[in-house]
Amino acid sequence: MKTIKVDNLFDLWEDLCERLRDHLDLVPKAGGGFNFRGDFYIHLYDLMFEVKHSHVPGLYLDHLGYSPKGSKVRHLIGKYLDINITNQWLDFIKDVMQNSPDVAGDILLNTKPQGKRMMPGGCINSFIYRGAPHPSLMVISRSVELPTKGAADILLVSAICQLLCDRIGVENIPIRWFFSSAWTRTRTSFYYKIYKWPKKIRFANKLFQQYLEKGWKKYYLTDYEFSYNANIRAKALFLRKKAGELTSELDEDFFYDKLVEYLE
Repeated sequence: MKTIKVDNLFDLWEDLCERLRDHLDLVPKAGGGFNFRGDFYIHLYDLMFEVKHSHVPGLYLDHLGYSPKGSKVRHLIGKYLDINITNQWLDFIKDVMQNSPDVAGDILLNTKPQGKRMMPGGCINSFIYRGAPHPSLMVISRSVELPTKGAADILLVSAICQLLCDRIGVENIPIRWFFSSAWTRTRTSFYYKIYKWPKKIRFANKLFQQYLEKGWKKYYLTDYEFSYNANIRAKALFLRKKAGELTSELDEDFFYDKLVEYLE
């Protein structure tokens, strides 16, 4: 497995989106065909990234359809992190770096189990801090959905790195991030088209691209009114972007502030 090197976490998000866009194969449906409940899916497997800087310049969740109020951000943090266990993890790292900075042992933080309906757990499984030869963070993800939920996970990881920097007195923590799988589907790929608009994008798989382009022309470039909430939100996002009314609130600093507030 080849390690993919990127400069920062925004570049990681862009790289994942582009790799899915350039992938030729769809996920086949059992019994034949490729369409699952109205969507086509693209999956990639076993991706390892090495990220030099733990910042996310220019990535805003409100540009991907999340409410600027940030309620989903608070929900995401609470879904992944136990307050007491996370604070113990941070305190132990600080103690090790103050008293035994040359120790190269890994310090593990597992995310919360997600209950019976989510037996595999959340998309991020664990964070592993290592202090020697220099501070670094390893992130293990069983899955990442692009472009929306993956962007939220990336902003959370940036906030955790910023919190670690504060605790141990460094300016940056490089990251190694393993994704067991990365995936997208036609429905959520409309958000990527909106994010890139007015720049045109094309998916390498012809069936995926045809389906996306047909829906874009029929639903987004007309006065068509959706009845399904997720589609309503995506169409409203596109109209706000066309009108120049997008906010830029849900960035790495917003995530950091909400993380600090959650752990207090």
